Order: sequence, then structure tokens, then C-alpha cells
Amino acid sequence: MNHTEQSFAAMLEGLASAASREAAIRVATHAASSLAAIDGLCLCARAAQTSMVALAPGPQIYACETLDTNLPRLVARAMGQSRPIGMTMVVPLSESCDYRSVGFFWQPGYTPDRHRTEGLEVLAQALGLAACAWRQAEEHEQQLRDQRRTFTELQHRLRNNVALLRSVVRRSIELANPSADEFAMHLEGRIGALTRTQAAITAAGSAGLDLEELIRTELIATALPEQRYLVRGPIVRLQSKGAESLGLVIHELTTNSLKFGALAAPRGRLEIAWDVTDSILQSLHLSWVESGVTVAAVVPRRRGFGQELIECTLPYELGARTRLAFSPGGVKCEMEIPLEACATPAELAVHRAVRAGGA
Repeated sequence: MNHTEQSFAAMLEGLASAASREAAIRVATHAASSLAAIDGLCLCARAAQTSMVALAPGPQIYACETLDTNLPRLVARAMGQSRPIGMTMVVPLSESCDYRSVGFFWQPGYTPDRHRTEGLEVLAQALGLAACAWRQAEEHEQQLRDQRRTFTELQHRLRNNVALLRSVVRRSIELANPSADEFAMHLEGRIGALTRTQAAITAAGSAGLDLEELIRTELIATALPEQRYLVRGPIVRLQSKGAESLGLVIHELTTNSLKFGALAAPRGRLEIAWDVTDSILQSLHLSWVESGVTVAAVVPRRRGFGQELIECTLPYELGARTRLAFSPGGVKCEMEIPLEACATPAELAVHRAVRAGGA
């Protein structure tokens, strides 16, 4: 192996072992300077990339987000200064590479011979192959970051779910009636509601769970005909904590209505409506209104799980203001929850933008 072949072998090994694209560009610039006395090298962007310029004497890498095809202008823009360029040489790269070409340039007064330019062509293609490897490495690193983030989110969700389940079981025991069968039935129903909500949260992903879907899922689980209830309101996407709390509330109200309220009466009706209040601290206002009950609803002698959830848990966990009334004709429940406590960040931003546009 002669000296030139040894130099190329060392250069290729340096490109392959470079820890970053900047390091690889420096290796290629140094090799091109030794081979053909270049004054600088430019890795020219193809699309959604950044052109990168390196000067032979120094370690500095200049970046320029432009697709300008004129090499002298691209170099000047990347460096933020004018630099006299005499001769340029551009070597196109394959379509599979993120970069469209490698450009070499010299100051006025120097002209490389054919042997040296052939070496530069080989060097440019080697740099293009290295660029493909950078993309693969970056994609792999992004996949690893996504996997780590997903694992962390799953761990967090699991811890929250276990804590929520413990709370439901503990409060169910504390507030249970003496009958073991009735306790088991209520606990099974609450766990079922949590399971349905969790499945819907997972299916919705980062977009958040639509409030209407949450409500209808719980009502559909009772096999009630749709003509018995009315559900209306704007799209509101909930984050997991808000969805879990509201899912349990809807379950408890539905269960109570099926046993003692409007959904147990032949002519009973249920209306669930919500809106987002137009105030500085925007809130989700949700109402549950039963009608058509011939016997006036009676305030229970002891606070049950559902009442505890509405009057104590929601205010504590979500900062909600609630009112539960056992009125003639049926139960009425009003909930006002700060939007930032129950909605996804994206949903919160949408409502803030709408309010700002209407101000």
C-alpha cells in the first residue's frame, strides 16, 4: 500500500469512527486540504437540512439554513462574511443522502490537477456515506428516546392507577353498607368504570380523551336506550387525571340514577351538558340534570362514595366547585372545574386562543 492509499485508508477510518457530523466534516476537510490544498469544504443541504461549511485551517464549523445552489454565496452566508473564492468544485451525492452535494473551494490563484480532483470525488462520496450513517444513528437515538419516554410514562401511569385503585377500594370499604354482596357489586362497578376510562385514555393517546366520548362510554355500558338521555357540549379533550375523576363521577351518578333516580322511572329523563366559561380563569362547567321523577329525591342519611367523590374529592384534586342537590323531580349536580386542571395543554391553548380572539 503506497502513501496515497494509506492516507485514504486513514481518512475513511476517521470518517467511520467520527463521533459526530462536525467531527466527520473536520476529518474530511483535513484530508481534502492535504490532498488538494483546498481552502474550505461545504456540505450542501438538500431539503429541511442545514448546509455546513468548514475552513481548512481551523476547527470552526459554520451553519446556514439555505438551499442556495451558488456555492460562493452559500459559503459567504454561512460564515456571515465575504471570503474571496477563486475556483470551486461540486460533487453531487446520491438521492439516498440527506445532502445534495459536497463543495470544495480554493482562494484565487490555485488550480488543482486532475489526479487531485479525482481524489476529492472519492472523498466526497465517502462523506456522503458517512452522512447516511449520521441519519441512521440519529433516527436510532430518537427511537431510544421515544422508548425511554414511553416507558417513563407507562411507569407513571401504572403508579397513578395503582394509587387510584387503592383509594377507590379504601373509600368503598369505609363508606360501604353492611351487605357484603352490595359492597362487592359497587366495587366491581367502580373498577369496571376505571378500566373503561383507562382503555379510552390509552386509545386517545396524546390528543386527550374527548369528554363526550367519556360520558357516552359510561352511559352505553348501562345498555340504556339513547332516547332516555341527552348529551351535548363542545369538544373538550381531557388529560388522564381529569378523565379518571370525571369518569368515576359519571359512573356514580349513573348508578344512583338507575337505582333511585330518573333512569329508574318510566318517564324519567337525563340531560348532561357542558361548556367552557369565558372568563380569565377558564373553567369547564358540567351539569347533570334529572327530570320526570314522580317521587321527590331524598337526601341520603349517610354520605356515600359518589357524594364523597363529588363534594370532597373533586374540589381537593381538581380545585372544582360542586353542588349536588336532591330536588323534586330528580337529582341535579353542577360542577365547575378549572380548565387547566382537567384539560390537555393543547386543549387549554385552543380555548385561550379563542378567548383572546374574541376579546
